[in-house]
Amino acid sequence: LQGVVNGTTQYVWSPATYLSNPNILNPVASPPVNTVFYLTATNNRGCTAKDSVMVTVIAPNGSPLSPLELMPSAFTPNNDGRNDCFGIKYSALMSEADINVFDRWGHLVFHSNNLRGCWDGTYKGVPQNPGVYIYMIRGKSLCLSPVFKKGTLMLIR
Repeated sequence: LQGVVNGTTQYVWSPATYLSNPNILNPVASPPVNTVFYLTATNNRGCTAKDSVMVTVIAPNGSPLSPLELMPSAFTPNNDGRNDCFGIKYSALMSEADINVFDRWGHLVFHSNNLRGCWDGTYKGVPQNPGVYIYMIRGKSLCLSPVFKKGTLMLIR
């Protein structure tokens, strides 16, 4: 960007999410997981330059965060368009996933190998009772591989 920075009239960062201002040279970035941000700078002559930067999120113990660190602990599959499905929120940072959800007796109620697969709170088309369920997710992330996460999930109706 060195040749374009002098006389630059426009900065555009992408994705704009988690940036204090996507239209300045040095925005503050606060993504919850490792994220690559792309910058397009245009000077007063219409010349453009592009660059990118990887923002690595470091956990308190000093290790990079996995895309599975921020899994929800509850969801409400009531078709209101919010929290209707349990799945991997940051699936774009992963290349593979194996998602399993079990009821409290250990019966598998949901399975998907699709990164965007999500459980809608049903088993064989039947809405499941409110309560605690167990999930296990194995996969490969773009920055850390392999990744594994297990935990509990509250289904709220």
